[in-house]
Amino acid sequence: MKGFPLVRTTKKKARRVIAKGLTALFAICFLVLYVAAFFYVARMFLRAWFISVISSAAAAGKEGNVKRVSLLRAIFAVVCRAARRHYQEALQCVRALPLQIRRAGKSGILNFRRRCVRLAYRLHRVSARFRARSKLKRIGVLAVYLFRRASAYLAYQLHRLCRSVGYRLRRAVDSLTYRLRRMNTAMSMKAMSNLQEFWSRMGASLQALEELSRMIARRSVDPQLLVTGIMSALKLGDVKKARGFCALLLRKHEDSFNLHQGAGVQFFLAGYYDDAERIWSESAEIRERTIQEEGLDQLNLRLLGSSWLAAIGHIAHIDIYLKHKILSGNSAQRTVLVLPRGIKIPNQTLLKCWHPYIDVLEPNTHVYGVPNVRIAELLQDEFWSIRIAPGNTRMFSHAAALVQHEWDRREFAPLLRIDPHLEENGWSAMERLGLPKGQWFVCLHVREAGFHQAWHNLHPSTRNADVLSYTKAVNTVIQAGGYVVRMGDNTMQKMPPMQGLIDYAHCDQKDEWLDVFLCAKARFFIGTNSGLGLVPPIFGVPCAMTNWSPIGLPQWYTKDRFIPKMIYSRRKRRLLNFEEMLGTRTGWEQFASYFQSERLDVIDNTPEEIDELVLEMLNSTAGPENVTAPEDQRLRDAYNDFAVSHGSYSGASMGLAFLRKYADWLPRQKLSLTDSNDTGRMQARVTMGRRNLKI
Repeated sequence: MKGFPLVRTTKKKARRVIAKGLTALFAICFLVLYVAAFFYVARMFLRAWFISVISSAAAAGKEGNVKRVSLLRAIFAVVCRAARRHYQEALQCVRALPLQIRRAGKSGILNFRRRCVRLAYRLHRVSARFRARSKLKRIGVLAVYLFRRASAYLAYQLHRLCRSVGYRLRRAVDSLTYRLRRMNTAMSMKAMSNLQEFWSRMGASLQALEELSRMIARRSVDPQLLVTGIMSALKLGDVKKARGFCALLLRKHEDSFNLHQGAGVQFFLAGYYDDAERIWSESAEIRERTIQEEGLDQLNLRLLGSSWLAAIGHIAHIDIYLKHKILSGNSAQRTVLVLPRGIKIPNQTLLKCWHPYIDVLEPNTHVYGVPNVRIAELLQDEFWSIRIAPGNTRMFSHAAALVQHEWDRREFAPLLRIDPHLEENGWSAMERLGLPKGQWFVCLHVREAGFHQAWHNLHPSTRNADVLSYTKAVNTVIQAGGYVVRMGDNTMQKMPPMQGLIDYAHCDQKDEWLDVFLCAKARFFIGTNSGLGLVPPIFGVPCAMTNWSPIGLPQWYTKDRFIPKMIYSRRKRRLLNFEEMLGTRTGWEQFASYFQSERLDVIDNTPEEIDELVLEMLNSTAGPENVTAPEDQRLRDAYNDFAVSHGSYSGASMGLAFLRKYADWLPRQKLSLTDSNDTGRMQARVTMGRRNLKI
């Protein structure tokens, strides 16, 4: 070998090539670790500083120190703007970094591959000088193959590394920017709510609102501060000031779509449905215009917000959302729900039922075509309203009534059917509880405060009822040959033991998948105004809704029946009629605080009224031969027309026995309609729904 200096030269060059490759690889790894460590330390430092500022602002709010709260919020706003500006610059650098790495890596890999080929060629030349030419030739060919494979593998790994680094850095910057906004929102809400609690304890809530108004007037308007002002003004009954704050929010912060939704929700909870619908409508038009201008409509994509997971009734309402898409010709549009981190899903089984229609992704999953939070907000649809047509956005209840009327007119089947495997398991589980397989049964669910105790303490509701007043109706179902399955949770009042009654709410076998099975296979559902009452109709099961409140927002599925709670006026010493309820806020409120302030008492349905509605449902579900008498249909249509003329909608029908009892509350001219006029009115209602849907 000493006579071949070419061999020694080749060995040196091979070692030099390998050393350069390893050096480049170590340099890239060090760069990645350095950038990751920098972002981690920066995030930890900013998080600690932000938490200290938020705690200081909250403490100042508890002490009622307005100047300190204002100063801390001003400092926080300046830091947020500076951080946002610097992080935008960092984001540009980060986006350019992978391209630079790829360019450098590409040239380095090409040089490395050329050096490998030269080295292999030199080995081949060395092998040619030996007598054992065939063996050395094979070694040379093998070396060429190995070096080429090694260079190709290194190029692939470097390309993957560059893409991964760029993607992770972009996500880190977007995440930090989003956390800045969330922390700013949290500090504003916490400080202002503590201020409001302080002034409430001091008996000067109006002072809090005036101070809030002055803060908004003398400085740049913070959108979260405006939402806080809306909430405070509505709580104190100053609707005019709340509307002014809302107009400022829509004018100054057109792109704060989540806050638009929040402002509308505040008006909705306060009972001002027209204002809520107006806010959602204006926000929807701004959003659609922005989507068109930025070309995002080409993605053919919509995201579902977290409000669809707030309760089981919200998950069930996806039914109306999808039906509207089908009726309006957008069934091919992709619908994606990215599960938020840290939010408990009310019913996983019910959500899985929608998997054939929507894509449900794990938390923090990247959606193709949605690069940042702003685009996600633009493409995000929320539970509270549906854009029926351009310029026509309706709140969820009115939109649902229009969509369901058109769906029934076309005689479309329900979107969901119970899975055969789930059905088989459901019957097996219920057999162990005493329900024979194939036996018809009725579900009973009466809303109580226990399941939503925290919300009930904050907003006492009129939608709850006493389950013991349903004993007579339970006996009626059992005497008709059926079983009654009482649904709910173990915080509810227990029912007395009865033959044919299964108190499933207090059973150890209770499970969320079994809840869905019972709702889907019942003959009908007896319930109150709660989210669970929306689950049976999406499987085509009718409902008998009792103790309904408010009367102005009935269930929107046309096969359902309902009877409302009555309102007793202590000033007039009598029950309020339909005109007095639907013509004022009384028929639209659902929280007890309003009725207490107006000296009104909410009267539950009597056991006899509930029993009469259950008898009506037993007859209507017995078979197609049970047809409503013409005089009863006229009575029902008269109430529907009366309710629609007062801003309600034609959804679930009021119970016939209940309507006969209060027939004198309806205008006499509506009761004197002929059959032909009734038909015309029904066609007019359907035409109205068809016109609004633009189908």
